[in-house]
Amino acid sequence: MPVEVSWDDQCHQCIRVAIGGGWIWDDLYTALKLADSLSEDSEHERIDYIFDVRQGNIFPRDVLHKIRRVRLQLHQKARLIIVVGQGTFAGALIQVLESIASPDTRIEQVKSLDEAYELVDDSE
Repeated sequence: MPVEVSWDDQCHQCIRVAIGGGWIWDDLYTALKLADSLSEDSEHERIDYIFDVRQGNIFPRDVLHKIRRVRLQLHQKARLIIVVGQGTFAGALIQVLESIASPDTRIEQVKSLDEAYELVDDSE
């Protein structure tokens, strides 16, 4: 699958969403439904998300309309959203998420998974 979702830690407080090449909006929506289910099943009040877009490509069509739906699908437990990757795709994702994120959700961009893990550790 071009978009994969899994717990990124054993205590079920951080979800990784890996976006690969050739994804379409339905792939992302399906992945976010799974992430929502994982969040709901977690005993923690707040969940961190790591969006790894290092292997991703450009956005499919209708990005502005569709990305709002993505935000609406993020679970209310979302505390920290980290986008891992550089370039136009990652930068555009950050800008859109910042413009529509709730005030209590922090959004960061980093170059590597190691940096993402440092942010998660620092925010606990």
